[in-house]
Amino acid sequence: MEPTMLQAIWFALIMVLLAVYCILDGFDLGAGIILPFAAKDDDDRRAVFNAIGPVWDGNEVWLLTGGGALFAAFPQAYATVFSGFYIPVMLLVFSLVLRAVSLEFWLYDHIRKRLWARVLTASSLAAALLMGVAAGNLVQGIPLDGAGNYHGGFWGLIRPFPVMTGILTAFAFATHGALFLKLRPQTADRLSERCSIIAKVSGYGLIAAFSLALVVFSFLAPERMMSGLLQPVFLLGLAVALASLGALTVMIKASQTVRAFAASAVFIASLWLSALALNYPFIVPSPDGGLHIARAASSALTLKVMLVIALTGLPVVGAYTVWVYRIFGRKPETSLNATKNPA
Repeated sequence: MEPTMLQAIWFALIMVLLAVYCILDGFDLGAGIILPFAAKDDDDRRAVFNAIGPVWDGNEVWLLTGGGALFAAFPQAYATVFSGFYIPVMLLVFSLVLRAVSLEFWLYDHIRKRLWARVLTASSLAAALLMGVAAGNLVQGIPLDGAGNYHGGFWGLIRPFPVMTGILTAFAFATHGALFLKLRPQTADRLSERCSIIAKVSGYGLIAAFSLALVVFSFLAPERMMSGLLQPVFLLGLAVALASLGALTVMIKASQTVRAFAASAVFIASLWLSALALNYPFIVPSPDGGLHIARAASSALTLKVMLVIALTGLPVVGAYTVWVYRIFGRKPETSLNATKNPA
């Protein structure tokens, strides 16, 4: 059973949407993760909140778009993932809600500012870990019955490789967030210096986590690893990941922040490219095969109509995203906190 061209396009498109989300919201979550180490007073915290405050909600649109695309293009896979991962998904949603609440309450609740800063850090770290664990399970494969339903329970998802990918995601987002803060006009010199140190330390952690994840995956799923090494796209993604990780380390040491941030984004995208190649043609892999794209896909007419909508809407969303970052990339005359709280 071979996937059609439309089914393959939608499989790749969903992966692209999720990769874009991880690149964009990854530095928002990363900024929250490193907040206790980077910000030493309210001025530093205000700079961090002002850096991510105008853009975090727009970045989350890409996650909603990816989830909507999965529901429209592969409804059976949507049902399998969201029912099997019900508890992790709800925990992730709760973490993202807490992240949003902390950003708003920090601005207005002048008595409990430190509490909301801690909530931002805890919710950002939890979201990164949960995303990584979910991605690790989808790469390693989950047990499915004949109807494509997950049977393993919540604790069946907490396995060595998914745990490693959760840690890997946290380090990747922390590095990404530190580099993002260095690039923002709101970042003062002392905060920028701390972000440089954090980027170096988390970069080393990222290398260690990535290397260990590869070793664990090769040991626990040798057949999947060997099949991946025979696929040119997987080898390309792995090679790009290794090259971008090396470039990231060099650029951080050389204080070339723009290039280091670009290398970090390429590293995140290359991981999704590797996952795409490793899973194809299964959208939800399983030790016994998995949920095939052709089996999980909607009708050809639905895929055609949705593709027209996607090709029309995504350029608009992309252009809007670029415009927003250009606007908020300028040096503000007043801070977000001062704008919302003139007193």
